[in-house]
Amino acid sequence: RTAQAEARLPAVYRGLVRNRRTRFDRDAARITPRSSLERIERLKERLATAAARADRAAHRRLERARAAYEQAARLAESLSYRKVLERGFALVRDAEKRPVKSAHALRAGQELHLQFADGEAAAVATGTPPGAPRPRKTAKGGTRQGSLF
Repeated sequence: RTAQAEARLPAVYRGLVRNRRTRFDRDAARITPRSSLERIERLKERLATAAARADRAAHRRLERARAAYEQAARLAESLSYRKVLERGFALVRDAEKRPVKSAHALRAGQELHLQFADGEAAAVATGTPPGAPRPRKTAKGGTRQGSLF
């Protein structure tokens, strides 16, 4: 049995080589320099199309990013304290140029710097802070008005 298989082996091998050679010849006939060049040209066109799409997408993304940046810059500018000053408000600072946040933080005679939209001015705090008890006024002659009841 092994001897029979051994005897058939060269014929089987020749048949296998013949089949492979036939397939190779068939495939080789389809692969010509012209077909390769045509395929390269098609691939070049596809690559050019993809590159153009990528360029357009990058440009659109850049434009969206620029628009978002400009919007954020406009918002930041609108929230700037200088815009508030342009609407008629003033920034009050103490002698060390620190912002004064509350009228309760002031004391009579304290040096102040006022910043307006069009410039600065110096001032001095007078009076009493809000919420402090005010002295009662009396009628002329020093007498208080009596009760009406």
